[in-house]
Amino acid sequence: MARKTPEQLKAEARSRAASIAAHASWAQTPDRTERAAAGYHASPQSLAYWIAWAKDTHPQMPHAQQVKAAKNAYSAHMRQLSAKAVAKRAKQATGEDAVA
Repeated sequence: MARKTPEQLKAEARSRAASIAAHASWAQTPDRTERAAAGYHASPQSLAYWIAWAKDTHPQMPHAQQVKAAKNAYSAHMRQLSAKAVAKRAKQATGEDAVA
């Protein structure tokens, strides 16, 4: 195995320190749901993300229609993810994309 450069060692030390700090911070968090809420709502996994998208994309549309558009966009996103996963599993099953 090749020796690590000083830059690689520094990067590993920073990563280790950041990991320790993150775990310590989460250990001190009384309400984990509240702390993670902003990230969750900014994620395409959240309907709130798609409602915000619909409001930005169609500002003139009534709120009820924005919600419907958001639900459709969310469903489309999830189905795209599902289709990608199915294709990946099929590819792996035929041995075309061997996992290393």
